[in-house]
Amino acid sequence: MKNIDILIVEDERIIAEDIKMMLQNMGYGVCGIASSSDEAVALDRNLTPDLILMDIRLNGPVDGIETAEIIHKERDVPIIYVTAYADEQTIQRAKITGPYGYVLKPIRTNELNSAIEIGQYKFYMEKKLNEVKLRGEREKLETIQQLAGAVAHEFNQPLQALMIISEILPDAEEIDITDLSLRISEQVARMSELVSRLENLDSINTKTYVGSSKILDLYKKIDNPARDRKILIIDDDKTILRLLSRIIKKEGFEVDTANSIKDGSAYLNKNSYGLIICDLQLPKGSGISIFEKTYKKNLDTPFVFISGYAVDELSKEILERSAGFLAKPFSVKDVSNLLKNIFRY
Repeated sequence: MKNIDILIVEDERIIAEDIKMMLQNMGYGVCGIASSSDEAVALDRNLTPDLILMDIRLNGPVDGIETAEIIHKERDVPIIYVTAYADEQTIQRAKITGPYGYVLKPIRTNELNSAIEIGQYKFYMEKKLNEVKLRGEREKLETIQQLAGAVAHEFNQPLQALMIISEILPDAEEIDITDLSLRISEQVARMSELVSRLENLDSINTKTYVGSSKILDLYKKIDNPARDRKILIIDDDKTILRLLSRIIKKEGFEVDTANSIKDGSAYLNKNSYGLIICDLQLPKGSGISIFEKTYKKNLDTPFVFISGYAVDELSKEILERSAGFLAKPFSVKDVSNLLKNIFRY
């Protein structure tokens, strides 16, 4: 998705040139720089950029928000606002124009890159949905709309993830923020696999949660909820492992962690657990092997998979037998809802 042309609308030339250099270093093309509303509208007509980075405050009588409205009346293009102003009134005005993201000044490379990737994928998904509507596939459209809502929800999480870390981890010095930002970008890229499957989807299982959000996850009711409040987490991503462990411990549970199939199996041989949370994809194997081992032993232990990959048919069959599925990146609320559902508290 790097092969796109971006129009920069910024009235401070030095900042505009800095943004241009930042974009080019990330592999994006810059088709032009506008310093006013009139110039932005003219360049958009002539150059038809794939995405616009729009400064909210511009010199002259027309600001960036009004400029976005003018452009959207002529054509549909994703616009991401860049601003040093984040007051409530400005945000409310900007929301009306349907932006595809916000980036606050001073601009950080990782945040800008994530905002552009998310904006492009959301825009691409909406175009695919419109194409489906034109073909009149009503039954298929309903399924795709559910999927689009779920994927859009997940696309909105990466930029918020860093905020979540700062809230739940006061000892943030232990976390490599740069590494985590890169991993978030990887999850966004992985979610793009879902977009390519839109054309061939016939049905999908969804679950409605508080706030009426549609999630691609499956939280099943457990007839005999586990009484043991000890949880085993198996994930090869040490950062995610540490974050998930911290979240669950704050809910009052005891936690063991393992980052491989070998270590996870060793814990299972020595201890009993009220819940097992395991990554679907692990080095030298799959979380499914641990699930099958638990299943064959007839252990009455709920098993939840976590993954950032699209679920294939084989994995889907396994998930039907498990207690649930958490899609990476997941929020604190997702984990809390899962625990409350399984442990009934």
